Amino acid sequence: MGMSASQARLLSLTARMHDLEFQAQGLQYSKLDLVNSKNDVYEEYLDTLDSTKYQMAFLTTDGKEFRDITYTNMISSQIDGVHSMYTVVNANTGQVFLPEQIASKLGPDPHNKDELREGLDPNVDDGSGLTHEEKLEAYLLRVATQRLYPEGVDSKGEPISDYIQTMKNEGKYSFWKAQFYNELPEEGDFLLVVAKNYLYSSRIDLESDSDYINEMRSDGNYDYWKAVYHQIAGYVDDDGKIYTGRGFCPISRENALDRGWLEETLNSGDAQLFKLTKSNSLFQGDKINIFAETSLATDTELAEVQNDELIRLAEVKYEKAIQDIDEKETKLDLRLSRIDAQHSALKTEYDAVKQIVSKSIDRSFKTFNA
Repeated sequence: MGMSASQARLLSLTARMHDLEFQAQGLQYSKLDLVNSKNDVYEEYLDTLDSTKYQMAFLTTDGKEFRDITYTNMISSQIDGVHSMYTVVNANTGQVFLPEQIASKLGPDPHNKDELREGLDPNVDDGSGLTHEEKLEAYLLRVATQRLYPEGVDSKGEPISDYIQTMKNEGKYSFWKAQFYNELPEEGDFLLVVAKNYLYSSRIDLESDSDYINEMRSDGNYDYWKAVYHQIAGYVDDDGKIYTGRGFCPISRENALDRGWLEETLNSGDAQLFKLTKSNSLFQGDKINIFAETSLATDTELAEVQNDELIRLAEVKYEKAIQDIDEKETKLDLRLSRIDAQHSALKTEYDAVKQIVSKSIDRSFKTFNA
């Protein structure tokens, strides 16, 4: 091998060795990242070991047991156990949370201002000269044209010539008339909305209104929802004045079933918890059901316990994450081994070529010095 060829080979081997060393360095950094990932996964797992959840006490035929709290569990009478009944209130607005299946049938919250009533308040003499009936008709036309039938067609897709008559034909007139006068449905109508659209929406054996109400009485739901109604609508005193009406706001089905949503909302202070209790009425001496404020921390029927379910899931997640990291680490080790083998082979060849170059240089010097 000539001097030039040997030096070129030496440079090529040096470049390849440096490239392999650079690759090996990158793989070592990747291994270091995996070590950090292991630490992160372990820290997350340790944090989960401290996870807790809230449960509520149930009295069953077998004694006392605890079940996870959700909004739905706290407002639903259970056939296999007895528990205290609660309601949840929006701490920012004071409104009672209602399941969306109920709230959607009640229409806009009568305790909130309806922009379609602007200038048409039946309780205010605004100098317009319009009678209550004329204001009502103007309001219903606004509702029909702007809210119910903005496309100008009814629920069957037919063009509308008389909006008020269409509302009557489709059973919407009475409800929106009540909204105009800023009223909730009567107590009995409210209970039927709850029964038909929430409690027994899948019951085909209940035919008449009295069937629904009797079912509410028999399964313990009647007194609770009657008390909820008065939380929303307020109580009437001996002078006929309404006070303490909270109004309502909807809660989605998803949040109603989500334990995490309820705990987070209560712990953040965005919601308040109230428990159903019995008290003497301030008026007329009758006993009525009311709600007394309570909290996750003070209510003796609510308990904070270790979240075994979440911990088990965390264990599975941790083991899977460690397994994935170990597999990646094994692959990196194999790549490093291959690189090391290639580097060793190149180093051996590099030393041999370097020796050839060195001998060639020695011979050249001897020739010129001769």
